[in-house]
Amino acid sequence: MSILNRNRFIVFFFLLTECLFAQENDFHFHHLSVKNGLSNNSVIAIEQDRLGQMWFGTRNGLNRYNGTNIDVFKHIPEDSTSLSNSDILSINEDSDGYIWVGTYNGLNRYDPVKNTFKSFYKRNGPDGLCNAVVICSKEMSNGEIWFGTANGISIFNKSKNNFTHILYKEEDANGLP
Repeated sequence: MSILNRNRFIVFFFLLTECLFAQENDFHFHHLSVKNGLSNNSVIAIEQDRLGQMWFGTRNGLNRYNGTNIDVFKHIPEDSTSLSNSDILSINEDSDGYIWVGTYNGLNRYDPVKNTFKSFYKRNGPDGLCNAVVICSKEMSNGEIWFGTANGISIFNKSKNNFTHILYKEEDANGLP
């Protein structure tokens, strides 16, 4: 390779790599706060649903943001179809489009078609949680949804519409640590 061709190659190489690395990230952030309608500035959980809406769990309600408007959902004591508690700890959308919301007082399944919540509370047996404080959730490939609580795991079987539990027991060496 002649010196002239080699120099052209080097110049071409640097121009090419400069073009590749000179791409600019074009991020635009919108700041949401109570001034924009958010129920509280302390956001604990975030989820984006299949429609692109953003869900924000705060210390004072669940907020749904569609890019323009914020809808706020809170616990209403007289309404059994409202949230069980307004202090939100976790949010997760399942494969059926339901939004699961964990709180300090139970679990809530939001039905976007009916615009209502079904609440699940701490109860012994298959119709309740192993603890009222629901910290996190994850849907598994088999369709079960696992909920991490303050005292173990509650596993929701969607086809049977019931829970099984894996509990923390200090004396159980094979149980949860």
